[in-house]
Amino acid sequence: MKRVLMIDDDSLVSGILKRRFEQSGFAFEVACDGETGLAAIKRNKPDIVLLDLELPKVRGNVVLASIRSQPDLQDLPVIIFSSGNAANVAEELKTLGVFRVLSKINTRPAELIAIVHSAMEYEAEASVRDADADSDASLQNEFKNICLAAAPKAIEEIYGILKQYFKNDDIGLLLFMSTKIHTLAGNTGLSGMHKISSLAGALETLIKQLCKQPEYSSFSTDRTISQAVDVLGLLLLENQARIEESKGTAPRILVVDDQEIARRAVCHALDKAKLDAVCADSPRTALELLEKHPFDLILLDIQMPEMDGLEVCSRLRNLPLHAKTPVIFVSHLSDISDRLDAYTQGGNDFIAKPFLSAELAVRAMGYALLSQAKSL
Repeated sequence: MKRVLMIDDDSLVSGILKRRFEQSGFAFEVACDGETGLAAIKRNKPDIVLLDLELPKVRGNVVLASIRSQPDLQDLPVIIFSSGNAANVAEELKTLGVFRVLSKINTRPAELIAIVHSAMEYEAEASVRDADADSDASLQNEFKNICLAAAPKAIEEIYGILKQYFKNDDIGLLLFMSTKIHTLAGNTGLSGMHKISSLAGALETLIKQLCKQPEYSSFSTDRTISQAVDVLGLLLLENQARIEESKGTAPRILVVDDQEIARRAVCHALDKAKLDAVCADSPRTALELLEKHPFDLILLDIQMPEMDGLEVCSRLRNLPLHAKTPVIFVSHLSDISDRLDAYTQGGNDFIAKPFLSAELAVRAMGYALLSQAKSL
């Protein structure tokens, strides 16, 4: 019997996967922190390790480096199974001999089991593969119910940490909150609530950047974090998670800016959050697109030739498809008067250039998901 060691402090995720792997004929052990995981590897060498990056006591990347520093563990297969920014460090981790870097956000249990089979270079029996596939739907539904039941307590805890952070301005509290967001991203991802999980993952990435580079912290980033937590709470606590089944398409976002470099910067930020965008290089092109196609969010510059963004916003509010579509102005014009003009003409929010890519991604994703939820 092949032995799997999962090093992860999320008991909800590890408990569900333990049951699934044991159903598929594996022996499955769980270590709840990096220190315990290293001890478990030394005590009873597993055939494969599933490793989260965000761990108490000893972080996942340190655990991985320790494994590879030991001659008898050089060939031990390791799969990174994490949420947040795991994909962003995939190439770096592969240099340490990682077999795969997988995201909890979009990896189904049956897919994970198949990859484990591949890593250990043996093929599961057809009956086992069929059982894995058949079990996924019912297991995911069960896990979703558990996740939704646990959501009120999780969101309340996150709100409590956020409140203390705003009161004390302690970066340590922000880092602590990122661990709670990390867990939420993983749980909602494995529950099949991929859009909610993606927002949580993008928020985790933003918070970690601010913890590493506190000089970028501002009233704007604080507001973005607070808004994102509000959206997560609304989608989970109001049981708006049905957005996942009712509207499976990715949010449609329109980026309007006459400057190519600016459009690329915005699209790069959206791409990091796995959001696709349609670009318009002029106000007239934008209005033509808006007349014909529905969008869940519009990102709009103010200073443009022929017609400024304020007039574009005013006009699109008269279009049946976009009377209530959220509009975020992204502009160098950021004085109080400019912001007031933006809101007066029908804008919902404002981000000043230059912006943090991670902040724009979180702000955009939150508005787009709420827009989809309200359209149900």
